[in-house]
Amino acid sequence: MRHIYFIDGYNVLFHSASMKTRADEDIESARDALVERVVRFCGATGDQARIVWDGRGKRAESQQAFGGVEVLYSSGKGSADAVIERAVYELKDRQAGVVVTADRGIRDLCGGMGAVLVRPEAFLAMLTELGDDVASKLGRTSDGRSMGMLEDRLSESALRRLGDLKDELDSS
Repeated sequence: MRHIYFIDGYNVLFHSASMKTRADEDIESARDALVERVVRFCGATGDQARIVWDGRGKRAESQQAFGGVEVLYSSGKGSADAVIERAVYELKDRQAGVVVTADRGIRDLCGGMGAVLVRPEAFLAMLTELGDDVASKLGRTSDGRSMGMLEDRLSESALRRLGDLKDELDSS
């Protein structure tokens, strides 16, 4: 079953120790990092997501990201909670809806409608675990290097020494 994730953006940023530190330093960078991680997650799973941020202006804004991810800003008068609650209410199959927030009010309401509830830390752990799993399936090391070819597994100094050896053999 494909899921649609409704992510309370600021709630995730500020209820996760790892993201909160980044958000405290540079909120724009933290927002971008969350969107990027969710895009990769949806690309790998085929699921969809709506990341909802609290009000930015007088009217609600929406922008399409990549791979089934939509980024929404509630209106200045509205909240991300209200946008998420309405979206869950309008779902035909509410059990396909996954609400990511630590906010008790929205958890109670959306859970009562049949949506699956996930806390921010658990969601971020899922993203990390999926990323590690995908990397291992692609044959990559923990630092992102490919394991497919021998030269991809050698250190820079070993590659230099082999290059020097090759040059010596070529010149003789």
